[in-house]
Amino acid sequence: KVCEIQKWMSHLHPAKIATLIEILQESREELEEFIFKKTFQKACLEIQDELSDHGRLLIRPSGTEPVLRIMVEAQDLVAAQSKVNQLAQLLN
Repeated sequence: KVCEIQKWMSHLHPAKIATLIEILQESREELEEFIFKKTFQKACLEIQDELSDHGRLLIRPSGTEPVLRIMVEAQDLVAAQSKVNQLAQLLN
């Protein structure tokens, strides 16, 4: 019965793979400037649309240091890493 339940649950909540990256900036002001850039916000919306119901994007600035944490959950590692890298490249 446990196997049947796990099989049934896997259709409801397929396993997600998460990738996390931390981006360190010189100052909190620099970090906030990056977060509010239209190119960054547009990329975030596009990624959320691409992930749809198959994953999620979480962006969280640290409360104590100039670090931005970007986490992507997707159905496979390649997709999650690709989305994280896409956002990280906007810094360059």
